[in-house]
Amino acid sequence: MQPVEPNVPKQIVEGYTELGNYLAKEMRATGYKGITTDSTYDAWSPSRAYSHYHGGVRILQETASCRLATPITVKFEQLRPGEGYDPRKEAANFGPVWQGGEWHIRDITNTMTTVAFFLLKHAAQNREHWLQRFYEIEKEAVRLRKNGELAGFEFTWETQPAALAFKGKRLVEALKIGGVELRQEAALSGFYFRNRVFVNIAQPYGSFAKALLEAQHYPDLRSSSGQPIPPYDVTAHSLAILSGVKVEPVYAPFRDFKTNGAIDPASLRDDPFQLNDVRFALYKSHAPTMDEGWTRWVLERQFSRPMRYSSLEDAEVRAGHLRMKYETIIIPDQPRAAILNGHRKGAMPDEYTAVWARKA
Repeated sequence: MQPVEPNVPKQIVEGYTELGNYLAKEMRATGYKGITTDSTYDAWSPSRAYSHYHGGVRILQETASCRLATPITVKFEQLRPGEGYDPRKEAANFGPVWQGGEWHIRDITNTMTTVAFFLLKHAAQNREHWLQRFYEIEKEAVRLRKNGELAGFEFTWETQPAALAFKGKRLVEALKIGGVELRQEAALSGFYFRNRVFVNIAQPYGSFAKALLEAQHYPDLRSSSGQPIPPYDVTAHSLAILSGVKVEPVYAPFRDFKTNGAIDPASLRDDPFQLNDVRFALYKSHAPTMDEGWTRWVLERQFSRPMRYSSLEDAEVRAGHLRMKYETIIIPDQPRAAILNGHRKGAMPDEYTAVWARKA
């Protein structure tokens, strides 16, 4: 139900609405009663709607409980309105009415198993539709930002005092756990390091970073009688306030860490990071390999400070001239055919197939 957090893509809202209505329709047609949609839970907090920012539709399905495994008896007159519907009356988002009676653990498992299989059926029968929806979401996510448009966020944290260092480190770790890529530099300031972090929102999970780093403004929702509608639970989720780290918005075109000159947002992905004056890159195939992720984890987590590197993707490989950009390229363990051919032609857009074979 409303409100939906502003950074949730419209395709996700369309997706979970479509899927939820389908599940309710099929369950009712199968003979299940007392089914409600668009009630109780909102889509405001990333703490509960994590998948919304990672290209996935979130469906929450709950079924009334009994007394653990002991059956209960509920009389019709014991039913009470609440949570956005009245169980005693049919409505647009509720029905058909359950007349009361015994409720067993078998009723619970039957209900939840049935709805799970309907979900799988819908996904299987509408596979291309769902994939196209997710493709549109990620295409928009990595779009280069225009001049004057929000391009990312920047913040600094220092290794002393210890309390501030802990908060800054936790903020960085929380973003990384959510799959957000960061750019960091550290400079010696007296007897401690000052860490500067930039988060470019033109990346697959940029909306997740934006939702956590910008200020939230929970909407003033009112009922038909003008009374305030209380929130389900969370009204704000700002990591900046929670960690005590000052986070500043950055607008395109922004200034680069090294050159302090105005640059295009695209250069953040193309400009190789320096590691002891070695131009260093890690190959990332569009045919995913687990070893690439583990190599990234080693480079970023297993040293006193994260190693800096550029993520070398297939389009850059096809463009050639790699010797001019890099001195060292790590190619993770992966079958040669997967690197050479990419995805099977027709399974993905053309740019994700036959990677090396098309290179001149």
